Amino acid sequence: MKVLFVTHYSELYGANLSMCNVAETLKNKYNVEVVVLCLSENKNDLKQYLDILGIETAFLKFYNTVYRKNSLCGIFKAYFNCKRNLKLLSRLDTFFKENKFSLIHTNTMATFVGAQLARKYRIPHIWHLREFMEEDYGLCQIKNREFKETLNYTSRFIAISDSIKQKYLPFVEKKKIVRIYNGIPSIESREKNICNKKVIFSLVGVIRESKGTLEAISAFVKLVDSGYQNTELWIIGGGMEQKKSPYIKKINKMVNSFSYSEKIKFLGYRKDVMQLLDYVDVGLICSKLEAFGRITIEYMMKRVYVIGADSGGTAELIQDDLTGALYEAGNIAALKEKMSDYMLYRKEKQRIVDNAYKYSQDFTIDNCVDNIYKEYEKILNERDN
Repeated sequence: MKVLFVTHYSELYGANLSMCNVAETLKNKYNVEVVVLCLSENKNDLKQYLDILGIETAFLKFYNTVYRKNSLCGIFKAYFNCKRNLKLLSRLDTFFKENKFSLIHTNTMATFVGAQLARKYRIPHIWHLREFMEEDYGLCQIKNREFKETLNYTSRFIAISDSIKQKYLPFVEKKKIVRIYNGIPSIESREKNICNKKVIFSLVGVIRESKGTLEAISAFVKLVDSGYQNTELWIIGGGMEQKKSPYIKKINKMVNSFSYSEKIKFLGYRKDVMQLLDYVDVGLICSKLEAFGRITIEYMMKRVYVIGADSGGTAELIQDDLTGALYEAGNIAALKEKMSDYMLYRKEKQRIVDNAYKYSQDFTIDNCVDNIYKEYEKILNERDN
């Protein structure tokens, strides 16, 4: 079996990392030959990682077909990009003749180039549904005829949470959509010495409004102002370099006006996130609507206490007071109270940390890939019959 994965960006954030984990496990466990189609060879962290894994990459400068809500200019650009993509597909004629792909697996809803390729070359198509789009990124996918035809052509949609499944059910055939939670490779963890130790809170991910970065900072400021001094907040993820962004300006304004601004550390985009989590006590998930929340399970695997917004995939993964703590999404005061609660009762919270660690072991990459491979086999059997 030979599978072409299609992705829409070149960094190693959650969606691409999950795709790499799937591709590596398919290769090593099921002897599937995998190729990943990328946008660009330049500054490509993804390609470097795939090279280490021994997975082949191919490149096509295609265009994503999403646009900002209520942007008339964006809509026209997205439609134009769709037409541009159709013209670009012929550049891969030789590539597809040389590679007899069994399946094409698109890793995002931001582009449907993978589905267009599948239709053109009559190859079964799988679509991994990893994002809410409008709700978490403020982006919409064009709903033109070409897009609708690719939806109809697709053999299977894999939703990474029940929340995502419910989001897309109105648009696809019910029998074609399955929920398969993300899988995480085994992560080494260590017991943390919590006695008289500075408490480190962290928020991991790209800095943007949908991730609730300002919400986390606001709650932390309230926490320190209420008297808790022995603590820090680590923001791990890129985005602060976009100084002209109104959202970044709001963050800078709040931090600069905070008397203890040295307690808020912006660590930027890091490749050593798992190593950093060895020093973190509490992981925050402040996304308005997380599709799954890979970092939620990674926190648990690293024995980090998790506080998450009671919405989307986060609410599926965290059971309040059993595997973490949930707060009302968007409620800064409620988040601050959950943070205070940890500061007061951190020894008692180790019971929850232990529960979460055990629970996280259900989300192995093997379980995830076993289920994906079963869908591959079903699709190929359906085609042959």
